Amino acid sequence: MVESSQFSELYDTFVSFMTSSGNILFFSILIFCLILVATQILKYSFKAKTLWYWNVLLLPSMTYSFSAWLLLFLELPESDPTTLLVNKIAYSLLWIMGAWLLNTALDLFIWKDLFIRVVKKELPKILIHLSSGLIYLIAIYSIFAFVLGHSLTGLLVSTSVVVGVAGFALQNILSDFFSGIAIHMSDSYSIGEWIALTEDGIDGKVVDVNWRTTTILTWENNLINIPNHIVTEKLITNFHQGNKQFQGNLYAESLKYNIDVDLPYERVRQILLNAALSVPCVKKYPGPYVRCNDFTKRPFTYSIFAFFEDYGSRWDNKEMLMIAVHEHLSKEGIKVSPMDSTEVVHSEREKPEEFKAFDPLDTIKTVPLFNDLTDEELRDLSNGSHQKMLFGDLNIITAKEQGSSLFILREGIVRIMIDAENGPLEVARLSAGSYFGEMSLLTGEPRSATVQALSYCVVYEITKEALRPILESRPVLIRSLSDLMAERNRDNLSKEAKSQDELESMVSKAAKALFTRINNFFNIK
Repeated sequence: MVESSQFSELYDTFVSFMTSSGNILFFSILIFCLILVATQILKYSFKAKTLWYWNVLLLPSMTYSFSAWLLLFLELPESDPTTLLVNKIAYSLLWIMGAWLLNTALDLFIWKDLFIRVVKKELPKILIHLSSGLIYLIAIYSIFAFVLGHSLTGLLVSTSVVVGVAGFALQNILSDFFSGIAIHMSDSYSIGEWIALTEDGIDGKVVDVNWRTTTILTWENNLINIPNHIVTEKLITNFHQGNKQFQGNLYAESLKYNIDVDLPYERVRQILLNAALSVPCVKKYPGPYVRCNDFTKRPFTYSIFAFFEDYGSRWDNKEMLMIAVHEHLSKEGIKVSPMDSTEVVHSEREKPEEFKAFDPLDTIKTVPLFNDLTDEELRDLSNGSHQKMLFGDLNIITAKEQGSSLFILREGIVRIMIDAENGPLEVARLSAGSYFGEMSLLTGEPRSATVQALSYCVVYEITKEALRPILESRPVLIRSLSDLMAERNRDNLSKEAKSQDELESMVSKAAKALFTRINNFFNIK
């Protein structure tokens, strides 16, 4: 009984100690300080949501405890004006504190969490600020009504008068404010998107949209602040919100060239299309197209249109397109005028009626794989080749299929695709003069990738049967072919080698292995 009585006394003492306002204040401050120590000294990172829960528990109790402790310290009666003032201040702080905690909760749990997961985009800052202001306004009205005892009717009437006067004096500011809300609600543009104000010649990236202005970062790296009510009155081009029929946000780039009238239209059109498709960042869907603007004037004016995805790389994309067009025109004997990069003149070309049929031999001679062949052997290889003409979207070879031939691209653009986790992945584009399928020709191994025509293509196929007589008559060629193929694989082997000696050894072993495989495939003794 004595022990039970002692325990009861200790428990009552502890409860009395913990429930006194001064001690609640003491322990609240102590816990708050421990949190600061944990975050600052121990470098322990509390998540924002965890800190919010602590704030909900500590801040109201600290406010209540401090006011109660202050009144006990002053030893004033409840009816004393000072007591009433302290209570009103405490209750007002609790209302403001509640508004702050509610805004923080909305920011942590709704705007930056649930809203993004549901809508897949961030809520505009102007709407966040608007909701925050309304919550604080409600808190202030509550303080006047419930803490200070003022009539809500009088407050609303006086506020309406003030709002009316302020609205008349601040018409432009309010116009910007509501225009900012309209911009966000209509989703005309968002932060991070590229837009152009066509009438004013302003072109840049939207970096901020607040209650007053829209801020645009121009190509010259200048920041332009435009009042929202002005933006809503302008014609806006949004380069980010492309045609939703196609994946991504596309925009078109166009170039104009004057081409000599003596060149056939279809020939010029195919050259320009091949040039555009050779640029990796040019979209396949929708594909580029070429138009002749005027057939009545000499030279003819051609426009080429190509679609890209990243407007932020516009100038790089345009430069790559111009370089590709220049290179393809140069290959056809058409040069760019030094006075104007968009002026193209005819340069010592044969007339259309004098065009000759393509000779496979001219193309085969450009393939490094056949550098050691004699002219007679090259002619035999050319006679045994097969010409194929394909249109866009057709596969020339398909990954993992068996094959025993090599293809040389005489004209057109093809793309190399490999199998990836999310489907076919384009890894490269090849233009005229390129070749592919050499490992299948020499060893018979399955195709390692899919090669698809992007435009009208002309290819020459070199088969095993065409190459066999040449290797049988000169078996020494097998050694040079295996050495050449091993050298072409040097870059890949260098990633595995730890030293130069090890790399040379790996290249040598690869050449020997290829030599054996080629001999076995062609059954040459």
